[in-house]
Amino acid sequence: MPVNSATVLLRLGCLAFGTVAGVLFPKHLLLSASRTSARSSAWVWLDILLGICKVVVSCAVALLVVPLSVSVTFLYTGTGILAAAVGAEPDQWQHHLPVVCAWMILYLPFTGVLACLGGVLLVLAAEVPGVSVLAVLVFAAPMALLQFGPEGGLVLLATAAMWCIWQAGYHRLHRKNTGLFPG
Repeated sequence: MPVNSATVLLRLGCLAFGTVAGVLFPKHLLLSASRTSARSSAWVWLDILLGICKVVVSCAVALLVVPLSVSVTFLYTGTGILAAAVGAEPDQWQHHLPVVCAWMILYLPFTGVLACLGGVLLVLAAEVPGVSVLAVLVFAAPMALLQFGPEGGLVLLATAAMWCIWQAGYHRLHRKNTGLFPG
């Protein structure tokens, strides 16, 4: 599909729809105070299922409404969903990982699974769980570049950069508010 002003507006519409869907859809299950101290594995699995459903439903609705290719629709809608999730709760990486993995598997059906596995295994080996979303996005970018051209890879790298900026801003603000390393 040639890129003209109409397709640019449709891409921006998918991005905006993903952001609105990410804001309106619940971020994670709200637990009562008695359950937050000892979260059972069932609640964790329900949180993961909620993140996956958020992406699948939003991308399916966008696919029905927007006359773009499946890959472009999933790319921009997923970017919007992740932007809404990270913008609302930058420190909740454990709730962002199911969102980004579901998005990558929808966008890159086979290689997205490999990117998710590679990102999660890298994070488990390095024992730094907060960078799991970044690892999955960076692993998926070359695959998207090869499968869908420069647009896919560049948008995923831009999303990874967005994630890094939000995380850095959150941690800088957190350090300043707690008195650790003022500045």
